[in-house]
Order: sequence, then C-alpha cells, then structure tokens
Amino acid sequence: MSLTKCSECAKEISDKAEICPHCGNTSTPKGKLRKGIIGTLGTIKLVLFSLIELTMMGLFFAFGHSTWGWIFVAILVLTWWLWIKSLKKM
Repeated sequence: MSLTKCSECAKEISDKAEICPHCGNTSTPKGKLRKGIIGTLGTIKLVLFSLIELTMMGLFFAFGHSTWGWIFVAILVLTWWLWIKSLKKM
C-alpha cells in the first residue's frame, strides 16, 4: 500500500482509497475507475432498456392501446431522468 496526495486537499491518502477521507473528493485514481465502469455499464443498460421500451410503446400505439403506450412513455422518461440524476451524483 502506497500513499498518494489528494488532488483537492493535497493530504496524503492511500492509493486504494475511492474517496479522500479528509475532504470527500472522489477524483482519486480508484474513484475515477469506479465511476467509469458504473457509468459505462449504466449507459449500456439504459440504451438496452430504452430500446425495449420503445418497441413496447410502438406496439401498443400500433394496436390501438394508446393508454398503455403513454404509460411506457412515462416509464421511459422517468428512467432517463433518474439516470441523469445519478450521473450528477457521481
């Protein structure tokens, strides 16, 4: 285990730390890797889910069940909103 300096407060922290215990900075090397993996996997899941949602929405609209179609629109919008909100927290 080696020590490195936090890019925010310049205090020494472990190179295995995901966040700085002094200031809470998450731009440590381990924290950046974690964000990147979660962001990438989250994006892939969101795109796949969106494709399924759009397919279901299209089928319901095509067969005259517009109420269900609008429910799928609402689910899709809510999913994207939650995803964007989670990215802001990272």
